Amino acid sequence: MVADIKFIHTADLHLGAPVNSGETPPEGLQELFAEAGYTAFKRIVKLAREQKVDFMVISGDLYDREARSVKASRIFVNQCRLLKEQGIEVYIINGNHDPRGQAEEPFSLPDNVYVFPETEVTTREYTRERNLKARILGQSYRQKYEDRSMFDFYTVPDRSILNLGLLHTQLDPQNKRYVPVSRSNLLSKKGIDYWALGHIHIPRIIKKEGPSIIFPGTPQARIINQEGLRGCFLVETETGRNFELNFIPVAPVIFKNMELYIDRPEKGELKNLTDLKNRLEKKARKLADKTRAQKELGLPPDLSRNIINQSIFSSPVQGYILRWFIRGSGPLHQFVSENRSEVKEEMVAFLNDLFAEHSPFLWTHSLFFRTGPELPEEEQLRKNNEVFAEIEKIIQDIRNDQELKKELIEHWGKIWQGSPEDKKGPNNLFHPDDRTIKELLQEARQRIIEELYTGGR
Repeated sequence: MVADIKFIHTADLHLGAPVNSGETPPEGLQELFAEAGYTAFKRIVKLAREQKVDFMVISGDLYDREARSVKASRIFVNQCRLLKEQGIEVYIINGNHDPRGQAEEPFSLPDNVYVFPETEVTTREYTRERNLKARILGQSYRQKYEDRSMFDFYTVPDRSILNLGLLHTQLDPQNKRYVPVSRSNLLSKKGIDYWALGHIHIPRIIKKEGPSIIFPGTPQARIINQEGLRGCFLVETETGRNFELNFIPVAPVIFKNMELYIDRPEKGELKNLTDLKNRLEKKARKLADKTRAQKELGLPPDLSRNIINQSIFSSPVQGYILRWFIRGSGPLHQFVSENRSEVKEEMVAFLNDLFAEHSPFLWTHSLFFRTGPELPEEEQLRKNNEVFAEIEKIIQDIRNDQELKKELIEHWGKIWQGSPEDKKGPNNLFHPDDRTIKELLQEARQRIIEELYTGGR
């Protein structure tokens, strides 16, 4: 494609917020984790300059808090000056983490940066060689929670040029905190070719074109449940209607879940803690020493065909923050059950001593045991006793029935009523995402079977 317009779409940089590493890392990693968000942004700027984009759009939460960090503001301003040297414009809306916009900036912004006001939807026109090429529409948050239906006022006079709408939203019409709007609402707005969204930290292509509805995700994840690749979108269009979307990984630090099963006979039985250490080291070394395909690092399926060739832009992963799940039934369980906390501390310290200074580094954030005593084959249990078959049926019903799942979560109590984007909401509420629900159901199932079987009932 010979692009008429080329731009970068990013959001949720949260400049000023460090990566949460769980255990306290050594000094070298502490610095890396503190700088990871800045590194990701600098890589985006480097990409913009190398690709000679026309402009960059930032769809909210550029900063992590309303009171800007002086360091974060200084780095942002300096990077925008680099963009200005090549005539690259920057268009920003403020989100729920950084409302009030330019008035809160410690340093004056260069004139290639425009922050949309919070008072109303505003249109900025992008021109190149005196020719009008694109319109960018946006409105910033005025406070932490924003219940205005801003999208109603995103109107354009015609479709003769590219029209972009910047919006920071949960994309949930029932959520009154983060701009209530639905996918169908956005599709109903005539004239907008590309909805550049922010707020959801996972990169998602809601709709590729006609119009495009895109979440770029956060360029650098900060907490353990944001696993997988993170980056930005490099977008090219010739007509303003059809887009070439390239997801560009830029995060220096990747969060990743690791699973190890103690009951896989083909890999050798784990009889004691020495065996467990050996298996953990082998699995960790395989990750550290082997060049991995990007899809193995947790890229959402809808992005698998939209990764740019790394020869065009290379931003190496410096390391991984890991969360381990040890699963299965076997003789190792007795050592775990008798000293669970001590065994956990031992394994975490063992892994971090081995790999903290490796390149790429591996840093174990946490480790969980989901193990049990040796049991007969599950098929044999279900065959011999209908109670075990009924347990399996109940678990499957909960997984497949959304209403039943919702009812179950309500019984779990208020602590599980958190939002997926409230990183530390009131009373530290948790959000029961699909993975968490699956984990808890699997553990409950195993506990019930163990109690019934070992109890002789």
